[in-house]
Amino acid sequence: MSFMKRIFLFVVLCVIAFVGRSQDVIVLNNGKEINSKIIESNNDNVKFNIFSENDKQICKVRKKIKEYKKQNLSIVQQEFSVAKKEIFMIQYENGKNEILKEKVGDAVTTNMLNFIDVNNNPEAYKIYRNAYKQFSLSKGLVGAGGGLFTYGVIALIVSSTDGVKNKTNIGASYIYMGAGTVFMAAGLPLYFSSKSKMNKAFKMYTSATQTSFDQNNVRFKLGGTESGFGLSLNF
Repeated sequence: MSFMKRIFLFVVLCVIAFVGRSQDVIVLNNGKEINSKIIESNNDNVKFNIFSENDKQICKVRKKIKEYKKQNLSIVQQEFSVAKKEIFMIQYENGKNEILKEKVGDAVTTNMLNFIDVNNNPEAYKIYRNAYKQFSLSKGLVGAGGGLFTYGVIALIVSSTDGVKNKTNIGASYIYMGAGTVFMAAGLPLYFSSKSKMNKAFKMYTSATQTSFDQNNVRFKLGGTESGFGLSLNF
């Protein structure tokens, strides 16, 4: 076998291996991701094959897997589906993203941080990353504030109804409630501000990604040519 033929065979095998491992990623509204191969996408549902069985699959997929196992069917060859309304976005193996929501939900903030590529849109990535840090801080403040306030309320009810009415315990309850209120008062404005910035970056990212995909849509194709078998690039 000539040197050029060996190189060509090596390239073909690499491309086949790449295509064989390529996968689409379905990101649900709750932040869970499904590694899949999309079969069909219509107005109501997305039909797909899963790449492998694992414990992290969503409930309806796990239920289907059990049904197929009872029938002794190959899991990766079976068809699954999920309603479009349950999907936040789909990242196809060719690089295209299908965004199904206009804003970033709380559950998918981390997903979007991972999807926004600094090399595609540095400005959007920088805005989103900084806003994400503020968002994480705001959730911590609101969560801590809510916990302290709730604890204070419960402690106040207990102290007021135990027949003793200890002034020290009642005072401590008010302190907990006051501290919780302060934490929430600091966290809520930061939460809404960070969400606004993340959605701004999200719109920048989706617009730039769609434009980039339309302008640089490159596809590999293996198949027959006039001179035999070859690899073609479509732009």
